[in-house]
Amino acid sequence: MGQTFLTQTCNQSLKRGAAEYLNL
Repeated sequence: MGQTFLTQTCNQSLKRGAAEYLNL
């Protein structure tokens, strides 16, 4: 359960970072 939560958080951070990078 904890590992799944970390994976989801990581994926959200990557998606957010990619979106900000593309918006630049």
